[in-house]
Amino acid sequence: MNNHFHLVVETPKANLADGMKWLLGIYTARFNRQHRLFGHLFSGRYKSLVVDNSGNGYFKTVCVYVHLNPVRAHLLQPDDPLQAFAWSSYREYLRRPTRRVTWLRVERLLGEMGIGADSAAGRREFARRMEASRRVEVRVEYRKIRRGWCYGEEAFRRELLLQASQQNGGTPLRGGAEGKRGGQGGAVGGGIERSGLEEIRFGQAAQGRPGEDRVGAAVEAGNDHATQMDL
Repeated sequence: MNNHFHLVVETPKANLADGMKWLLGIYTARFNRQHRLFGHLFSGRYKSLVVDNSGNGYFKTVCVYVHLNPVRAHLLQPDDPLQAFAWSSYREYLRRPTRRVTWLRVERLLGEMGIGADSAAGRREFARRMEASRRVEVRVEYRKIRRGWCYGEEAFRRELLLQASQQNGGTPLRGGAEGKRGGQGGAVGGGIERSGLEEIRFGQAAQGRPGEDRVGAAVEAGNDHATQMDL
């Protein structure tokens, strides 16, 4: 993406805010050093979306959404394969495990796609399905990803609200308008972040900075609750 990036991350501990502070701080420092600049690189706080990773397809939809962002942003020509986009982890999925970055876990997405093995045949099937997904835009589901604070079953949403309420001293929280675009900014997001059930969604990079198109990644890992991040 030209001015933001997306991540799908696992947060086994309630430390997303600390992790994001480290990631954005380190990136900004190195970017400024390389380009002889100073000051902020990103404007505004990241936002988050908690993703149900129960195997019901939500995790898969979020990962496919992230991998197809270069297509929607017209950063690829119609005939370009997805792996032609350099600033994504998608190409790592197509490599042998011994040649893949160690922090990327591919078995979650392959499993939800019904691909049983991280083998040459499995990776070819993954690439085939991803290319086919370019022609099928799941608009309703993608709208939920872009606008919501939680993506999953209704029972999953209620569980998150309950946990956030407990973190908020027992005060009932609603999962309505205050959580739709607020990310960690509202009561729902704050309680979720303290509970370790976090995700990230949509923060803009500062305008007019050289090389801002270098920011691009789709990273996934997970336990019971996966998080997607879009900055």
